[in-house]
Formats: sequence, C-alpha cells, structure tokens
Amino acid sequence: MLQQISESELTLMKIIWKNGGTALYSHITDELEKESSLWKKNTVLTLLSRLIEKKYLKIRKIGRRNEYIALITEPEYQTAQTRSFLNRVYSGNVKNLVSTLLRQDILSEDEMAEVERYWAGLGESAETDAASACISALSSPGATIDETSADKLPGVQKKESAND
Repeated sequence: MLQQISESELTLMKIIWKNGGTALYSHITDELEKESSLWKKNTVLTLLSRLIEKKYLKIRKIGRRNEYIALITEPEYQTAQTRSFLNRVYSGNVKNLVSTLLRQDILSEDEMAEVERYWAGLGESAETDAASACISALSSPGATIDETSADKLPGVQKKESAND
C-alpha cells in the first residue's frame, strides 16, 4: 500500500508525470516558477527526498545533476487514492459512492453520458445494466428510477407508483 503524500509532494509528482515520468531538478524548478510557486531550493529538495523515502521516486545521477524517476505512475497513484477514499468514506461500498455522485448532482450530464459509454464497452452484466439504467434515468431533469434499479444503488430516491 502506498504511503500518503502531501499536496506539495503531489505537485512535484505531477510535474514529473507530466514530463514522462522523469525530470531533472532544473526542470522541476522551472515548472514550479511557471506555476508561480515560489518555493525555496531546500523546500524542493526536502520534498523530493521525502518522495524517495516513500518509494514514489528514485534518483539517478547524471554527472553533477540529479534526475528524478517516478516509481509510481499517475494512474497507479489515482487508483490507490480512489481505493483509500472509498474504504475510508464509504467502507469500500462502490454503490454508495456512485449513489452519492448521482444524488448530489456531482456528475454533469456529459460526464454521466461518458460513464454510460464506458460501461457499455465493458459488456453486459447485471450490475453494469443496473448502473447504466440509473444513469440514463437520472440524466433527465427531475427523473427518478424504478424500485428494481434503485435497490441496487442504496440511497437513490425511488419513484412513487401511481397507486401510492
């Protein structure tokens, strides 16, 4: 399991990932300047040392210069952070996370359509069908979903039947 890193350490990792997974110290400081980050040399070196200790980076000497090489890819980091968040906040329950995203209008219609296209490409499974149906139903303003689909995503508002 990956150790947590600070926002500042993540900033450095993003610079390195953006540069193909490797970067010289001078490139890192140049990028920080472009972002208007006025970090002192010792701050940058300390953060890079911490990332090496945490096994996110390794260092390669090129003459008198240091090249920093990512040991963790950005997708690997994102996956680890997503799993960590899911476990901490939702006790590992993906359906509750998706339900929250849908109920709180966190996903735009375009994002919902993109997720639906992604799920359609995964094949036809019962969970994929239920989630896809929920997204389709909730894409319409003021829409709710039927009981069968709602039962598969806890917390989603069920539509009332005409007999109620």
